[in-house]
Amino acid sequence: FLTYLAMEYLEHKTSARTKKFVKDSGKAGPVIGALLGAVPQCGFSTAASNLYAGKVITMGTLIAIFMSTSDEMIPVFLSEQVDVLVLVKLILIKVFIGLIMGVVIDLIVRRSKKSYNMVEKSALRHTITIFAFIVVISFALNTLIHFVGEETLGNLILNKPVIGPLIAGIIGLIPNCASSVVLTQLYIEGV
Repeated sequence: FLTYLAMEYLEHKTSARTKKFVKDSGKAGPVIGALLGAVPQCGFSTAASNLYAGKVITMGTLIAIFMSTSDEMIPVFLSEQVDVLVLVKLILIKVFIGLIMGVVIDLIVRRSKKSYNMVEKSALRHTITIFAFIVVISFALNTLIHFVGEETLGNLILNKPVIGPLIAGIIGLIPNCASSVVLTQLYIEGV
């Protein structure tokens, strides 16, 4: 509870400034996005998605933020009393990977000189579309976890050198806090 309370306080204090900072970052966007993504603030990846949809930030900045964000991982680690050095090491790895991926993606997109025009949407239509997507995915994920179970899911990943990380990556793409919590819990349990 205290962790979530602290994260909410931090989010309210830094949210507007963080968004403006990322918006004004230009070519340094992936670097700044990767660093700011590591700061625990719920909804930052959603805010980054909206900035990208509004053509305010680059694809590389968006990916850097996605790769470095660890919102659900941090409270789960703290509640399970995982060694702080392990937490810091994972966050630094996520920032490094996010930074490299973001810079590489921006270089590729810039060199290809293709324009990635997105269809402009009204805020209401955008909100309804995202809401419907999240409801459907959340329902499917929760149903899967209910019937399959965390243990079976863990067995799919455990000791599978190529398939395990691939399945974990696919699960991690699901826009839902439950998937992040499940993966973090499986990590803590050594799966």
